[in-house]
Amino acid sequence: MRMIGSKPKILALALSLVLSLGVGLLATGCNSSEGSGPAAANPHGLGVANCDALLTSAEAAEILGQPILSITPRDTGNILNCAYHGGESGQLLPPEIVITAFTTDGFAARFNTTVPAYYDALDARTAATLKTPQSGIGTKAMWMNGPAKIAMYKGDVYADVFCRPHGTPIRDTSAEAQTGAKAAALRVAAKL
Repeated sequence: MRMIGSKPKILALALSLVLSLGVGLLATGCNSSEGSGPAAANPHGLGVANCDALLTSAEAAEILGQPILSITPRDTGNILNCAYHGGESGQLLPPEIVITAFTTDGFAARFNTTVPAYYDALDARTAATLKTPQSGIGTKAMWMNGPAKIAMYKGDVYADVFCRPHGTPIRDTSAEAQTGAKAAALRVAAKL
């Protein structure tokens, strides 16, 4: 008979847990289709209000050639990370575009350097055979073969731009990935 009396308490506890998890997910902006959430309040002055200020879901869809199912923003206070997930619902490795952006304030707080100094150091330590300079994207930009990304900066904002049109989980070095990353980087640079 005691078990029956404790069922309401168990149900109340379970409901409380489910509600707190749901509120937690909403607060972190997980799977936000609007690209908003905590990324909107970067204390280091990223210069962008949210992921849509870097790349809209319509722009990401145009680059990937398919609808964007969700945008997952993440802001650690020093870095804004925006992942644009395309493909069909339930796809194991969906195509995506990932943009990671820092400002000089973020670099100063995290690495004790500036955006131009960080980019120049990255450029200097990357072998010439592993990079291709990109003109017309921000202040300076390069395609990096190893991580398969565009590394770029404009003014006081540095960004890494990855495009995985084939749903590759770690890196995609295909021509399509490079073309997509360049297209996304051009859009980001135009907004900075």
